[in-house]
Amino acid sequence: MNKYISTIDTNRFGFKIAKVNTFNNNPIELINELKNQGVKLIISRINVLDLDLINSLERIGFEMKDVQLSYNINLRSDANYVEIEKHKFIIRDSKIEDAEQISDLARQSFKGYGHYSADKRLDYKKSTEVYADWAKNTCLDKNAADKVIVAEDNGIILAFGSYKILEDSIGKYAKGIIGAVLPEYQKMGFLKIISLKSMDWAVKNGLKRFQHTVLSTNYGMNSAYTKFGYTLFKSEITFHYWFDN
Repeated sequence: MNKYISTIDTNRFGFKIAKVNTFNNNPIELINELKNQGVKLIISRINVLDLDLINSLERIGFEMKDVQLSYNINLRSDANYVEIEKHKFIIRDSKIEDAEQISDLARQSFKGYGHYSADKRLDYKKSTEVYADWAKNTCLDKNAADKVIVAEDNGIILAFGSYKILEDSIGKYAKGIIGAVLPEYQKMGFLKIISLKSMDWAVKNGLKRFQHTVLSTNYGMNSAYTKFGYTLFKSEITFHYWFDN
């Protein structure tokens, strides 16, 4: 049963948190087992097509905290995924010494973002640190990301994107892990520049697909990926369940 305990969330918030994305025909059984282990919060991400499970969880007391949309694009090996427009910024791979800047960038960009911040029972500051630590980790841990691209100007990192090579039944593909642009530099084309660089990296590594997951309420990002040629292929709801509801 320990396989459900999220060590990183438990350590961050100071009480036992479980992550369960798959339930059997009787969710109550697993929920009771977790309760007996002292779990206080269950976080679940469920495909919107699984309406029977969603309705069952809602009746039990699970509450929706966000909706995530997943996009895919089939990469063309003959395409030239480079930014042809001239810009004054340096676009490069991240370095270990960039980790703190990237962490702070994420901290500024992800305030109030996602299912952690949507849950008023969770410490707001700690919820924001989820993304700061996640971004930092992609710079320091090769298991967290295979590629981190940054946009820099005079030593200041203005935007970044972290990516991972994954594999499913179809084959290997690239996936966006986390990325952000400093609030004051948004809508200046950094998403396009870094996205094209990442797609070029994927093609050069023999990958034929690229995927990204975005909050449904992040309208700018959803619009941007649609313009880039990505197509929506999955939607999931993140639920929280507190045992003392």
